[in-house]
Amino acid sequence: MADHFKIPAVIRRLKKEEDQIKNEPPIGCHAESVSENYRTWKATILGPEGTPYENGLFYLKMEIHEEYPFKPPKVWFTTKIYHVNVDSDGWISLDILNDGWSPAITISKILSTVRSLLVDPDPDWAVGGEVYAAFTKNRSQYDETAKEWTQKHAMD
Repeated sequence: MADHFKIPAVIRRLKKEEDQIKNEPPIGCHAESVSENYRTWKATILGPEGTPYENGLFYLKMEIHEEYPFKPPKVWFTTKIYHVNVDSDGWISLDILNDGWSPAITISKILSTVRSLLVDPDPDWAVGGEVYAAFTKNRSQYDETAKEWTQKHAMD
């Protein structure tokens, strides 16, 4: 019992979250810790059917803040993706990773929410630039470009 208290609470929580993801993975998602302190994770998201990202396999990285769950993790795509909520470096613009963060949010919930962005992009959290212009002015061209990028960068 004493050993349980020697493990920092953040690590206990992250171990529990990793076990939950292994036992009940979010639809189309996978994640696991890749560091001894559980603060670096890798994840994959399968592009949802009926979207320009369909059948793409997208890789993400997560850096868990030392004050997790009171501060959100940093989450970004390592696979190039054409998306109104993702900048050219892969950083995801999403309310729950910023001002909308709550300690009740889990890594599983983050992955599910990011995957849902592939179905329903959020222009209120757009990163701006040419991708935003394409999304708002010519959605069919935006979707076609997203599909081309998926085929080029996210198909093994």
